[in-house]
Amino acid sequence: MSIRNELREILNILADLSKNDAEADVMDNSIYEQSNRPKDEVDKYLNELSSLELISQRQPKPHGVNFRLFHITGKGLLELNQDMR
Repeated sequence: MSIRNELREILNILADLSKNDAEADVMDNSIYEQSNRPKDEVDKYLNELSSLELISQRQPKPHGVNFRLFHITGKGLLELNQDMR
């Protein structure tokens, strides 16, 4: 699968922040900060990556928190590894 550069950038940020660990959670605020893009744009990319099953949002979101937790999936890690070949 080949994804757009914008999606790959967000996927790389999530991989870096999680240290390529599919079990490690990353707060959305950290992704926003690293991307240097508007929050609504990053949210659009996060939703698209999620629909492609390259990332996943931890559910359920605890009541009263103002952040979301994401993790890269095995499929997302494979997508990034294809670039290394």
